Amino acid sequence: MVSDSTGPSERTSKQHWIWLAIIVAVAAFFRLYELGLSAFRADTILLWELAKRQVPPSMIFTDWFEVSGAAGQMPMPAFIMQEFLSLFNWHITPAMVRFPFALFGVLTVPVAFFAGRRIRGPVFGLLFAALLALNSFHIATSREAYFYSTLVFGTFLFLLASAGIVPALWGRRAIGVPDLLILAGALFFVAYSQITGLILCATGGLLFFGLLVYRQRREGCLGRNLAALAAVYGVVLLPVVLASWGLRPILEQIGANKETAAKVVSMGGENLLSGTTKAFLQFAWGWSAAGWLFLIVALAGAVFVGARRRQAEGAWIVYFIVMQIAVFGVMRTVMVANYEARYMSGVFPFFLVFCAYGLEALPGWLADVLKKPGLGRAGVALLYGAVLIFSCYPAYLQTRLTGKPTPYFEISRWFDANLPRNTPVLVDRWFEPWNEFKSHPSTNVTYTFTIPNEPVDVYVKNRWRDTAMAFFERFPEAAYLEIAKSYWEAAGVGPWEWPRRHFARHVVIANEPGLKLRELGLANRADFYAANSNRIVVEIFYNTRDDILAKARAAGRKVVGLHGDGWAYTKTQDFRDWRVLEEVASLDVYNLTTAPLAADVVVRALSVSGSKKVKVSNGAEHTFSMNQMQEWNTGRWTLMPGLNKVVLTDALWQMAKVPLIVDEFSVREVPPETAQNSPAP
Repeated sequence: MVSDSTGPSERTSKQHWIWLAIIVAVAAFFRLYELGLSAFRADTILLWELAKRQVPPSMIFTDWFEVSGAAGQMPMPAFIMQEFLSLFNWHITPAMVRFPFALFGVLTVPVAFFAGRRIRGPVFGLLFAALLALNSFHIATSREAYFYSTLVFGTFLFLLASAGIVPALWGRRAIGVPDLLILAGALFFVAYSQITGLILCATGGLLFFGLLVYRQRREGCLGRNLAALAAVYGVVLLPVVLASWGLRPILEQIGANKETAAKVVSMGGENLLSGTTKAFLQFAWGWSAAGWLFLIVALAGAVFVGARRRQAEGAWIVYFIVMQIAVFGVMRTVMVANYEARYMSGVFPFFLVFCAYGLEALPGWLADVLKKPGLGRAGVALLYGAVLIFSCYPAYLQTRLTGKPTPYFEISRWFDANLPRNTPVLVDRWFEPWNEFKSHPSTNVTYTFTIPNEPVDVYVKNRWRDTAMAFFERFPEAAYLEIAKSYWEAAGVGPWEWPRRHFARHVVIANEPGLKLRELGLANRADFYAANSNRIVVEIFYNTRDDILAKARAAGRKVVGLHGDGWAYTKTQDFRDWRVLEEVASLDVYNLTTAPLAADVVVRALSVSGSKKVKVSNGAEHTFSMNQMQEWNTGRWTLMPGLNKVVLTDALWQMAKVPLIVDEFSVREVPPETAQNSPAP
């Protein structure tokens, strides 16, 4: 698997360069096409918000914890993004924010070619680069403004450097300066992109040191190579240890969240074996029948042919795969991290080159056994052709994702088009309104929550479902957005059927490409694989005015009061919900009978930041004192059948913008025998 020579077979012809250009162009298409389509998710929101805030690149390394909110991540990807955006003065759009990361994804493909060329010649380099160009995992990683595109770029640089360093150490030669420079670049991108990259730094260092001691202890270039490697490792990695945002504070932050993380991990039910298996499948072609077939053929070919040919030079590739998985298992136990393929990114290039070797070697070996040399090239062409053709469909699906997995942009567009302005929308995960939806806002509705509802013990203790039902009792015009289906799978919780009974209307927004990638086993986040399809299939529940009135009639009610035009909505730090009167707003009072009714309209509210004088359409007025909860009976009203509007106005709003936050308003029917001279709205 490793070649030390530079024979005729390794020379790169003009034709090879043309093929490489075509492969890179294909890679660019799948990494750049519709780059702004998908919504942001989780930590990707951090980079999106940094871009919108236009944080100076110089602050990324000097004040990383402050500008990132102590995100527990390395700063370099954010620095690269901000440098790109500031250098080119690009307009801040999702596509432009992601572009630097997609570019690194494209650049990784020629790095794979050079690594493959060094390992087995230019033809193998082209095959390896083609596999990467259409690799679903790498396309997904490249299309995110996240910490993994540059990490994976660094891992492929590490593969390239190792393909030169290992043969030099084994052959008792001095490591070439180009390989040392490539190694320095690899260490920089790996260590400064994401903390899991340090696994590759450590396992690589152990291998290089072991080979130095084993092969160059008595002869060779022990002192020179040791000094060179120590200098590269020391210069590049020492800042990671010493920096204010470096290894120690990040580990301390991870440790502080260890208990919560452990609960999340335990609910996933994964272990090292199952997690590694899923990662390998996602690195390759997924768990469809064809995906399994290609993977088995590739691995069987690599193991069988490698063993028969006794190519010990290739053991370093196996070492990186096995050793990194072992170290990851230890770190995952200590740090309590999820079993996610992206956390094993350091394994990815070595595993993929191992698969590439199996696909390339097996047909040739069979041709030798059958003594028909011509079948070797034909077999490689057919096998690789089948693999690459199969890879095109999931590669395309990655470009069509509307979310990772939640389609936040699509959700907000639906609310903008279909619900009245300022409608409160209760989201079933409390974190979403002020994180994900802050970054994907609606111009029409207001996303909110009731109280914190995670992890599961908080959900149960706070009786979250009861708080949600009470919310809809106070705000019958509000809609319900079911994203997470929180803890449906947890013991003692189960599915929540109440919204399906309470609301008359139901809309499903599905991330269809995400569902297909889930079926193939090629979605690269655990969120895609939840048993209840949460996040990937979003459900909206709501009632129209007609639905609310019909339900009230069925319940025998005579009067219904609803918030009309002009009301804003807010939630205070004590988790209380309020409607907000600014300049003018209406209370829509419905008389559901066929005859006039008398009623009192009562407003319970308080003014913040000053007193507020409010006048209603019957001429009555009231001054609310600052920070004093007051109940104001606006007077006796004669309600005609149908809609009656009670308009509240602050005539001084333009002079003093003092909001009135309304706890509730009520319509109290007056018995006929007491109703006298009630004005109509």
